[in-house]
Amino acid sequence: MSCYLRLCYLIESYPQLQHCHLLLNYHLPDSATVSAFAKDAFSKDKCDLGKRLFSSYGRKDGTVAYTYGQYFDPNSQETTSCASKDKNQAVYWYEKAAQLGNDNAKSALSALKN
Repeated sequence: MSCYLRLCYLIESYPQLQHCHLLLNYHLPDSATVSAFAKDAFSKDKCDLGKRLFSSYGRKDGTVAYTYGQYFDPNSQETTSCASKDKNQAVYWYEKAAQLGNDNAKSALSALKN
C-alpha cells in the first residue's frame, strides 16, 4: 500500500478529507495542501495526525519539511501544543528541507547556527 493510500486510510474520518478517495483517482496532494491539513490538525490538537502528515511528506518534500521545522525552531513564531521548541529537531527538519532544495531552510539553518 502506498504512503498516500495509508494516509487516506488513516484520515478517512477527518472532515476536511472526506474527498480523499476522489484524490486517489487524480493526483497526490501538493505540499501546500499537506501543510494546510497538518497545520489544521495541530490547531485542533490532533497531534498524531499532524505529526504523521508532516513527517511522512516532509521526508520527500522540502516545503513540508521546512514548515515542520518552523514549529521546532526557537527563532520562529510558529507554535503549537503538539511540538516544543527544540533546536536539534529544527536543524534536522531544516537540513532535510535544504537537501530537498528549499532555500528558506538554508537561511533558517544559518540563523540557528549563529
